[in-house]
Amino acid sequence: MKYGKTLTSILFVAVAAVIALLLPTTSSAQLLQPWKLTPIKAAPPVPAIPVTVTNTPLPVTVTNAVTVGNAVAISGPVTVGNPITSPVPVRDVDNPANEPYLFYVCQAAGTLASQCTSDPISYFPTTTASGKTVKRFVSEFVSGKCNAADDTHFINVGITHATSFGGYTYGHTIPVVNMPSPPGFNDYAFAQEMHIFGNPGDGMAGGFAYWGGGNYFCSYLVEGYFVTQ
Repeated sequence: MKYGKTLTSILFVAVAAVIALLLPTTSSAQLLQPWKLTPIKAAPPVPAIPVTVTNTPLPVTVTNAVTVGNAVAISGPVTVGNPITSPVPVRDVDNPANEPYLFYVCQAAGTLASQCTSDPISYFPTTTASGKTVKRFVSEFVSGKCNAADDTHFINVGITHATSFGGYTYGHTIPVVNMPSPPGFNDYAFAQEMHIFGNPGDGMAGGFAYWGGGNYFCSYLVEGYFVTQ
């Protein structure tokens, strides 16, 4: 029994010696160094790729602000759900419910009073030529001319909103340009974009400011549209 234990001890020592010879030699300086971690490289940037949305059903609900840097092509209808307190600004362009109108007014006095062939006020109808009910009129452009005797000089002209009971409210003042005139006359021309609004049954009237003898004739051509809805 003692012999067996001694042989086992000898074999154990021999195997340990062989393992020690096979292992790489490590110095005491290496054993005393702290552990060193190998750095890991950062992940490469994610390439920009198109995103395909496959939600069913569409649309996709977005709760945060979205910044769009490129043009966006929209092939279908767009629904805007703004509340009444924050409406989306819109402009009604070429609405088929709007019907264009063109009317003429004139004013004259003194030696040129006979030049007027229409009333100084043009009242708007309550229905259009197509039979639609007029809900509002909008004037957009006015142009015209004033012919005066050589003793009358114009400062400016104007176009004024006229109410159905014969009164006048607001209007636009328009500068005049003195044109080349024949002997004995002072001729003027004017044109201006404008917006004047009124109710059915109301109308437009011409106005002016001048100094001198008061012998004049002014004609106005006003263009705009009726709102019928």
